[in-house]
Amino acid sequence: MEHLIKDFTGLIKEERWVVTALKDLGLEKQKAIIENNVALLDSLMKNESSLAEKFKRLEQGRFKIQQQLAKYYQMHLSESNALNLIKNISAQNKDMASELNLEIQQLHSAVKNLAEINKHNQELIGFSLDYLSFLQTAFEGDVAGVYSYDGQPADGRSFFPKKNLLDHRV
Repeated sequence: MEHLIKDFTGLIKEERWVVTALKDLGLEKQKAIIENNVALLDSLMKNESSLAEKFKRLEQGRFKIQQQLAKYYQMHLSESNALNLIKNISAQNKDMASELNLEIQQLHSAVKNLAEINKHNQELIGFSLDYLSFLQTAFEGDVAGVYSYDGQPADGRSFFPKKNLLDHRV
């Protein structure tokens, strides 16, 4: 049984490493978004995708071990959360339970930090999209109109006057 607990703790530790790496990538993405470095952002997103795939594999392994631990401790799978597992493990081996508890707390903290970084990145992307919308409105004009079924203005106006960034005079 100890090898299962060690494997379980090891998987939690690896998951924490992946989440920490995702967190670091998230911080790099913030810089890339702010600096408008699309090439770097694309590269970071590819790295993020591979880390997410690794996390998925780790999570599958963790779930299998969690099922085995639940069976060993005669727990229903829905009851085999971290707190209940730690209680059962603690009855047999306090040191292993303590190590597992520490790893789970650190994973929880890393996930919380990652969520905050991702939320901030989404806000930055939203601001960027708002700015692009503002620029488009500034150059194309912003007048609400009424349109017919074929998309033509129905209120007697021609299409909105557009402002060009470049002057095409010869």
